[in-house]
Amino acid sequence: MSFNPFGLKWNFERHGRLSPYLELEWGAVHRPQRSRLHQQSKLHALGALGTHILARNIIGSLELRYLHISNAGLARINPGLNTLEFRLGVGKFFGGHR
Repeated sequence: MSFNPFGLKWNFERHGRLSPYLELEWGAVHRPQRSRLHQQSKLHALGALGTHILARNIIGSLELRYLHISNAGLARINPGLNTLEFRLGVGKFFGGHR
């Protein structure tokens, strides 16, 4: 389970069919404790740079995302996790555009 109380998304000026954005998030992740060596709650920070690709009723997205999860030094054992992700998305608009 995660909780993201702080999130910012900056949509840059659209250029033709491309709509670029920058996203930042901070929050917490909680999971049931499996052993004494693993901290139950951890903090996370996320940064993403991407663009939406707009068409008449279909939208695509390309995104490069960095995620860091750790306990922020609040416990002696701090096994942090860093990931770099590439995301590709496709969606469709339904409903009437008049």
